[in-house]
Amino acid sequence: MSSSCLKPTLWSRLMRASFSLLRTLVFAFGLCLHSGSATAEFPDIDRVVQAEILPGWREDDGRHFAGIRLRLAPGWKTYWRVPGEGGIPPHFNLSGSENIATFQAHMPSPEVFHDQGLTSIGYTGDVVFPMEFQTKSPNAPIHLRGVLKIGVCEAVCIPADVPLEAVLAAPGQSSPSVKSAMTQVPDRVRTQPRCELSPENGALRLSLSIPLSEMQGEYPVIETSNREVWISTSQVWREDGRLHAIADLYPPQGAPYVFDRSGLRVTVLSKSGGVELIGCARN
Repeated sequence: MSSSCLKPTLWSRLMRASFSLLRTLVFAFGLCLHSGSATAEFPDIDRVVQAEILPGWREDDGRHFAGIRLRLAPGWKTYWRVPGEGGIPPHFNLSGSENIATFQAHMPSPEVFHDQGLTSIGYTGDVVFPMEFQTKSPNAPIHLRGVLKIGVCEAVCIPADVPLEAVLAAPGQSSPSVKSAMTQVPDRVRTQPRCELSPENGALRLSLSIPLSEMQGEYPVIETSNREVWISTSQVWREDGRLHAIADLYPPQGAPYVFDRSGLRVTVLSKSGGVELIGCARN
């Protein structure tokens, strides 16, 4: 068996609803902090974040690598695909584009922030998101039309829509910035953590034992194949040369939850970057 099943209880539903409300309130509270003054105005988004598309190059197999560079004003941050407790993940909508069969956004290793009792994960300063496209017609240009939706926070939090519009021609040109950002994406390693599952107050408690050498400032981020599952903040410690983590998984409201061991993704972030492990084996 590669999965475990849990039927949601009232407790798990309340926890899921509470987390959704918390995230909404965190973002809304940031807006209210700014709008509470009668004379205050929202900051000009163009001064908070500037965007540039790096056209990139076409590979012989039809893949095209490009990038989007975000430049954030001092003191501002934006978020990784798993934003933590107080952020909003980036979302790409490329529905208006042409000559794209598949698309993948790569995320460089982010920073972990601890602010006012909340943990968030993201970026400050300049960040380049490498974009990998599989073209339908390898020799034809990509007409990129869409939007990147992000959240940006300082003393206040605001949503931002970054327009994406460019022609990505073949063969294009190699981009040092995109290639450098690709080297900062967490490396995937072949080893799997060991995992144990047990019911706990309407949740599924996940205990992980990860075979990794110690890294400075290591912080494991747990993701499941079901993006609707809320995952609690992990308890983390080291023992016997392994990194250990315990987290509670709360299923979506009103739905039974099947945990797929092969769909588990654990990214261990550190001061020097990150590594990624896929799946888990039984203890």
